[in-house]
Parts: sequence; C-alpha cells; structure tokens
Amino acid sequence: MMIHRRDQLTRHAIAVGILIPIVYYGIQVIAIPYAEDYDIVRQVASELGMARVSSRPAVYNLGRIVGSIPIWIAALGFLLGLRRMGARPLPTWLTTVGMLGIALSAVQAGMFPLPDPRHEGVFLLGYPVWSLSLLAAVASQPDRGAFRTYLTVNFALSILMLVARGAIGEEVIAPIAGLFQRLFAFVTVVPLGVAAWFLAGRFRKFAAIRAGSSQVASASGS
Repeated sequence: MMIHRRDQLTRHAIAVGILIPIVYYGIQVIAIPYAEDYDIVRQVASELGMARVSSRPAVYNLGRIVGSIPIWIAALGFLLGLRRMGARPLPTWLTTVGMLGIALSAVQAGMFPLPDPRHEGVFLLGYPVWSLSLLAAVASQPDRGAFRTYLTVNFALSILMLVARGAIGEEVIAPIAGLFQRLFAFVTVVPLGVAAWFLAGRFRKFAAIRAGSSQVASASGS
C-alpha cells in the first residue's frame, strides 16, 4: 500500500514535535557544564543564558533559538494533519497559532536573556491556547479518550501550580524556583511531544486507510 508523498511529509512534520521536550531539557543539559556553581533546584533554566552565571551563555541562548525549529515544523504538520483528518477549522487554526506563539516565546527568550524584561512576554499565552484548542481539534478522532484525559489533567495541573505559586508567594518558591520551573515544564512542554506522538500515529492510520481506498477505487475503475 503506497501512502501519498504529501501525507508522508505531513506525518513526518507532525512527528518532529516529539523532539520538542527532548530539545527543551537537552539544551539545559548541554549548557549546565558551563555554569560552574549552577543549582538546578534553586535556579531557573533561563539563568543559564546569563553572563554572570555561565561562562558560555550563548550556548543556552542560541540553543533556545535553534531549538525552536522543531516547534515551527510541528506547527505546520499539526495544521496540515488536522485539516486533512477533518478537524474543525477554528480549533485547528488556533492550535497552530498557539504553537507559533510557543516557538516565538523560545526565540524571544534566546534573543533577550535575563535580566532583560523582554525575556518573557505575551507569546507564552501560546501554551494555554494550544492546549485548549487541541482538545477541541481532536474531539472527532478515534481512540482519543486517554489522550484527551492526559491533556486535560496536565492543563489543570499547570493552572493549579500557577495558583499555588501565587498563593504561597515568591519568597517561599525562591529556594526551589528551578525545580518548580522544571516540574511546570513537565506539564506544559512535555505534552507537546506526547501530542505529536498521538497525532502522528492517528495520521498514519488515516493516510493508510485513504491510500487503500484510493487503490480500491482505481482497481474498480479499471
């Protein structure tokens, strides 16, 4: 059974998203050796891009920019894949816009290292936009139950962590700010990779069925 070349490329673009959390944490692993006294429990990841913390801050900062490439590619894959599988247009486009916002937030973080106030900004809204939109976009997909539950739980945990941080106060969080951030990334960044894995698998099945139907139609016509 021959899957259409365009469908193959779309599936590959979606699957690139699996690399997103790997790259996110991998950049930190590469950059930490250049920060001699860095404490992963106390210090947030972005401090690896500060000249007073790291002897090679460009390793982290350029890593964030270059590391956004899988997000750009996956955003296109999600757009084409969801449209191809018949997902509703509005949540499909909002999912893509959310992913583009996430990619831009990574670029922004790399271009404007701490303590620059431009280090973070409105593009971080891409995370909740992406989560909520994708939940709606996959509503019609088969075997979506466990995945939707996973997304919902992670979104709820991210909100709960933000509320808890506000209630507890920065003074209490400060000694474990690095640990808190990495746990927060586990419920916001990791779902991007899981979503790519889920969607790539569903799209592969869709493309195979579509290719089989086309071959049957061609054989019937001849």
